[in-house]
Amino acid sequence: RLPVNVSGRVLLVPVQEISHCIAEHELVTVHTSRGSYTTDYTLAALEARLDPARFFRAHRALLVNLEHVAAIDDMVGGRAVLLTHGGARLAVSRQSSRKLRAMLQV
Repeated sequence: RLPVNVSGRVLLVPVQEISHCIAEHELVTVHTSRGSYTTDYTLAALEARLDPARFFRAHRALLVNLEHVAAIDDMVGGRAVLLTHGGARLAVSRQSSRKLRAMLQV
């Protein structure tokens, strides 16, 4: 479980519910099917804490739970976009696209 602060209480978010985590302006938002939560963790700290077989660093500002990925769309220049089961479209860097394809063997 991942502890996040919500309105003065600590909410324990089950890791399997996390779809992706995005860093924006020094804040990290954890996205789940139930909602989105801002956390005090850095993206690097989350990456170290979460299972690397399940969570993939798709971009310097994006960590994705591969179990929530429904499709991979190829883009120009070797980049890709991940489509989650929840409908989010997440850009993957060119270098991470290569790592992702090797990891998934596609």
